[in-house]
Amino acid sequence: MPIGQGLASNPASEHLHVWQAAAYAQAGDIDEAEWEADQVLTLNPEFSLAHMQEAFPFSNPQDLEHFLEELRKAGLSD
Repeated sequence: MPIGQGLASNPASEHLHVWQAAAYAQAGDIDEAEWEADQVLTLNPEFSLAHMQEAFPFSNPQDLEHFLEELRKAGLSD
């Protein structure tokens, strides 16, 4: 199921908003990425990238760093 469909059926999914923020940032659509990041922070004001490292384990450290960098572009922070 695409992220957009997942959000349509579950708009309160923090994890889907996180993935959407990263995807928009990767695509260079920073306005949409920032909007998704705002949704994440609305759902979870305690959100941090450190938490993401625990919630989304990546087997390849380079993939994790790339994911976190896209989230930083979206406006999420450590």
